Amino acid sequence: MEFYKCHNLGNDFILFYNVNSFVDIKKLCFRKLNIGADGIIFLKKLKDCYKINIFNKDGSEALCCGNALFCSFKFIFEKLLKKDLKKEIMIKTLSKKALGLYEKGKICFYIDPPKIIDSFSKKIENKKFNFILVDSGVLHLVSFLKDIDSLDINYFAKKIKRFFKDGININFARIDKEKIFVRTYERGVEEETYSCGTAAIAVAKAYNFKKRKMAFKYGDIEVFFENDRLKISSNPKIVFKGDLNI
Repeated sequence: MEFYKCHNLGNDFILFYNVNSFVDIKKLCFRKLNIGADGIIFLKKLKDCYKINIFNKDGSEALCCGNALFCSFKFIFEKLLKKDLKKEIMIKTLSKKALGLYEKGKICFYIDPPKIIDSFSKKIENKKFNFILVDSGVLHLVSFLKDIDSLDINYFAKKIKRFFKDGININFARIDKEKIFVRTYERGVEEETYSCGTAAIAVAKAYNFKKRKMAFKYGDIEVFFENDRLKISSNPKIVFKGDLNI
């Protein structure tokens, strides 16, 4: 069974195209004994668009994932359409529709803008966090801090997520003149990931600006608000192709 390993800024996936066979998600995503990934993408061609089902490495299904969309658009443009790079492509997730295009060597897509749901504070071991809850296809908590580099993100995030029955994506961000630096703890992965597309959207909304680069460990995701639409841009990679015997 053919698969592709892909990532956007280190948030990595195993992508299957038009595959109906069962795969053991937890087993395949385990890095020590198998291919290893933060999640798995099942991409299918429909009559007039594409559809993706996204699974986290713990086996749970995600409603939406920005980096899974980036990787899926990259695969469609480079492996399926090849030379027809001027075409616009629609992909459906469980909660969103995204319109993608190949622009100046990067993948861009338009998606419905996020919504702020709530704001509140939590005190964890004498450390106060002010949170904004944003729906960017999935729910994200955003907290702006002066220092995120020294923060033990996995430690604090695991304590914060206990307040949410189904868990939560948690982001800590630091504002700079040209960029906003972001660290994300992802629900379903249950640890910090190197980048997150829906996190970039959520942080952008929480800070309420029209255009800004979101800086993750291995690169940037650009977020633009254009009238009633949101545009997001980055540079996903297809790393290798393989064949899986199951």
